[in-house]
Amino acid sequence: MNNKFSSNENQEKSDAVKIKNYDIDKNLTAELSINDTTEIERTNIFPKDYYRDAHGAILVFNLTDENSFKRLSYWREQLDSHAPIDIVVCYLGNQADKIADRKVKKEDIIKFLDGEKLYYDVSAKTGNNISLAFEQLTMAIVEKQKEEENNPDKVVRGKEGRKTVGLKDINIEDEVKKRRCC
Repeated sequence: MNNKFSSNENQEKSDAVKIKNYDIDKNLTAELSINDTTEIERTNIFPKDYYRDAHGAILVFNLTDENSFKRLSYWREQLDSHAPIDIVVCYLGNQADKIADRKVKKEDIIKFLDGEKLYYDVSAKTGNNISLAFEQLTMAIVEKQKEEENNPDKVVRGKEGRKTVGLKDINIEDEVKKRRCC
């Protein structure tokens, strides 16, 4: 999430988790904790509660590799089995900059998505649509959170009914800081 492309496949472990803040409006900021599961995928060992507090997920596949696209079903099953039932999922078809090498057909993507709305062709190399995808995912999570807050009978965050999304009301925080001062 440092807006830099790296072709180095041997990522440092410290790169596995990034924090990104998005200003929703002048009073609200969403703090995203972004976990790269590349190393976990290589070992195929997921901690039992890995998805427990997830509000959103981005499933990425390679537009130039049909097998990568076929693995989306596995990842969707993982989310369906382990993540909270109200998780927002965004799908990204990476390497959109390699138009001539594209193997995954748009029709196949549409069929797989089965009406899900958050999908973008992206390029990690050029940065095309990356920020847009994160912003749209964040907004979808925030909207879902607001729906839950406005409808207290509709608690859908897993078995415990967790209802947090890491939103910060800037005005409230400022008021608390002012009260502690002097």
